[in-house]
Amino acid sequence: MVRRLALLLFLSTLNTMWAILPFVSGNIPRDVSIELQQPVYKDGVLSTDQGGVVTGKGLYLQAKKISYIKRQEGDKLVQLIEAEGDLLLTFKGNVYVGRKLEFNLDDQTGVVYDAITSAQQWFISAKEMTIQANGAAVLHDCTMTTNEGEQDTWSIRSPEVVINAESKLRAKNVSFRVLEMPIFWIPVLVTDLRARIHTPLSYNVKHSSKTGVRLGVHYSFMLGDNWKNKLLFDISTKRGLGGGFETSYKNPDGKQRFSAFNYYAYDLKMLDSEKRNRYRFQGKYTDQIFADTVAVRGSYDKLSDFNMPGDYINRGLDSSRAGPTELRFTRKEQNWLSSLNTKVRINNFQTVKQQLPLFQFSQRPMQLGQTGLILDNRFSAGYLDYKYAHNVHHVHNFHSSRVEMRQSLLRGFSNRAFSLTPHVGYRVIGYGNSPQHDAK
Repeated sequence: MVRRLALLLFLSTLNTMWAILPFVSGNIPRDVSIELQQPVYKDGVLSTDQGGVVTGKGLYLQAKKISYIKRQEGDKLVQLIEAEGDLLLTFKGNVYVGRKLEFNLDDQTGVVYDAITSAQQWFISAKEMTIQANGAAVLHDCTMTTNEGEQDTWSIRSPEVVINAESKLRAKNVSFRVLEMPIFWIPVLVTDLRARIHTPLSYNVKHSSKTGVRLGVHYSFMLGDNWKNKLLFDISTKRGLGGGFETSYKNPDGKQRFSAFNYYAYDLKMLDSEKRNRYRFQGKYTDQIFADTVAVRGSYDKLSDFNMPGDYINRGLDSSRAGPTELRFTRKEQNWLSSLNTKVRINNFQTVKQQLPLFQFSQRPMQLGQTGLILDNRFSAGYLDYKYAHNVHHVHNFHSSRVEMRQSLLRGFSNRAFSLTPHVGYRVIGYGNSPQHDAK
């Protein structure tokens, strides 16, 4: 009886193996190995719910339930792996866990559902994560954070994220959340997941006599490889709400640079309601143009009032006085230097000598033969508009053309004990107008 049962079991196992053998042999991609515990073959599917492992070049998969599916789709033979339960996938150096996997062995692509992966300090989850053959991935309904706990103190949300094979991330329609509450929104976020990062969110709580209790939140992010940005949000018990945007750009060649700081606050401490809107818009720009022969430098600084920087210094504002608003072009050659400068006043509490514009030229000092005398020539011409601060009384604005010519001779004498450089020259300045309304 026992021998008969053993014979029947052997014949049944042999029949199953005979059915499975043509299914799994000959068509599995090279370097791919499929090991299933207690596999079952049914309707063209080899599967197990007792655990299994699939390995290949750059591929490792383990799961509780694994199905190997081989079917003909037109003229093409398709081989698929479906897995779920205690799912772990390693592919092209990236590790994924999730609820379910669908993987095509032929083109080395797959989809992980309810997926989680990590890169450096980032933890990334998505409802659906499509993996490409080169290791790139497209994530849908994605959440990113640097928190290691189960509950995210802060997170970044995006409906669509693309991570290329070099771990460069690009996310669209990005929202920033603190304790699941939306705080900021930006259209695009670009970052390098392999780069060492600091937590993009920083916040602090301070107390002072000017602001009372103040909560400040800063969020840093990149747009492309060259734009660094920071969003600012503040709330204080005495001054109310404030917010701003800080950005800086540096061209890869290092020649073109731009930085800007923009801040707005509704100041509840101001008794006059018309003066509660307080702001500062500040920026600087530098560049090299015309084959690097001309240097460009520009700046602007617009403030709501004179005391704005000092009252909001804790927001990251420079407490110094308002800077110039100007644009300067400078060309430097071997034997001469020239510049064209335009300066305007945009704050009525400033006294500014507006240059509309001002041209300056200086020649390289040259030696006169063997005399040891050095000749220095300088020239400037422009149109000036004198604007006085609104709180300066008994002084009137005026405008005038201005021409200046200066020439001097220098001669140096030196010995071991001392050196002496006497000079002689003249300086001629002409104004087309004056506060007395006459030429000078």
